[in-house]
Amino acid sequence: MNQDFYSYIFLALQERIKEQLPEIAHIDLDFGQDDAPQIILPAILIDFPDTDFSEIGDGSLFANATISIRLLASPISQSYADAPLEVRADALNYFTLEQHLIELLHGWSPNPDLCQPLIITRAQTTRATPQLRSRKLTLTTAFDL
Repeated sequence: MNQDFYSYIFLALQERIKEQLPEIAHIDLDFGQDDAPQIILPAILIDFPDTDFSEIGDGSLFANATISIRLLASPISQSYADAPLEVRADALNYFTLEQHLIELLHGWSPNPDLCQPLIITRAQTTRATPQLRSRKLTLTTAFDL
């Protein structure tokens, strides 16, 4: 492998999402750019917030990495109970995108010789405003260094 683990997994995630979820308009590293004008929604922002290392002998390391994937979407419709059903369904489309993303990534590894399959451990809302909805998926994987 000519790249470090994080670059390799980021590029592999970016390509997999781009190929399998063409409705995602923007995929980037997460620098907190939720409101940046260059972000076209729906978007995915990827980060590596935490990695724990342990020595496994002969100076080798075993790493447990956390990957954060935020799905940003604009609420384009109303979800209140009196709205027509088709309008409410449109308002909840980001949950469908999230489900597709979970199905796409859970159990997947870009290279089984590089890292263990990704495991989804959490999904949570990180921001909800009338202009932006942000859902964060937390994934884990492990690799040797």
